[in-house]
Parts: sequence; C-alpha cells; structure tokens
Amino acid sequence: MRIYLAGPDVFHPAAEALGAEKKAVCASFGLAGVFPLDELVPGDGLSPRRHGLAIAAKDMRLIRSCGAALVNLSPYLGTSMDAGTAVELGLIAGLGIPAFGYSCDPRPFEARAADNLPGPDWRAERFGLCDNLMVEGAIEATGGRVLLPEAPCAFEDPGPFRMAAQALAFHLA
Repeated sequence: MRIYLAGPDVFHPAAEALGAEKKAVCASFGLAGVFPLDELVPGDGLSPRRHGLAIAAKDMRLIRSCGAALVNLSPYLGTSMDAGTAVELGLIAGLGIPAFGYSCDPRPFEARAADNLPGPDWRAERFGLCDNLMVEGAIEATGGRVLLPEAPCAFEDPGPFRMAAQALAFHLA
C-alpha cells in the first residue's frame, strides 16, 4: 500500500536522504512510502506564487493516491507542527485515510507553548496532547494514533518514525 509521508522533512538540508531512509523503513514493513519530493514541479515559466500553488496541488494529488499516511508532528518554526503538514493532515482526515503521527518531541503541547505565549494572561491548551487538540483529534478520527519517543531526540532520529510505521503496518494488517 502507498503511504504518504507528510511533514516538514522536505525543508531539511538532507531532505532527499531523509526521505529515502523513511521509504526504506516503510519497505521493511511492506509499505510503499511516498515522499513529497519523489515528484518535482519545475518552476520554469511560473511565478513564485504559481510555482508554490502547483507544488501544493501536486502534494494533494499524491495524498489522494495513497491509502494511509505517516505524519511528522515534530515542532517546526515554533511551538507547533508545520502549518503545511497540518493542512495535509486535514485533507487526509477529510478523505478518511488512516494516519499515524509521530514527533521527535514527546512533551505535551502546553509544556512547549509555555515560553511562547503572547502575554501573561494567555494560556495554552492543557490536555496533555502532542499538539493542538484538533491535530491529535484528526489522527484519532482516522483510526490512527500518535507515537512519541520517551525523551526528546534529533529531528533526523528514525526511532519515532519507525514506531509509527510499525504501528501503521500492524493496523493495516
């Protein structure tokens, strides 16, 4: 089965190698990982805006071509997961595609958010979830779950991804 590999991994300096490693992990569980950079959208003749929108359309098409997804929920550019990945997760959940999430940071959202609140009277959600309640809620709605390491690890650490891929493979079996 084709598995969409959602996440900010495409922005990593070694994105292609990271994608290849994740696809190899998927293959070890009998899954066919689909990394967003497997298919490129040439920008020739396109404005930056049109190029970006063409990439978004390609990624949404790739999602629709897959039977399940593994979603990287690791904090990116701040306290929370990558905004683009959140949109992908919304599409995945809306399509009813099973999704399993993972993160390199096991701390609950409220612990990560504590130092980044806009003012002293603001507060973060206090549900002990991996991110905003809609994130974990969307994953649960697909029949999936979030897998986290026992301690924070490097973004590139394959451990959390491997746990999620194994859980997804077991779920699909």
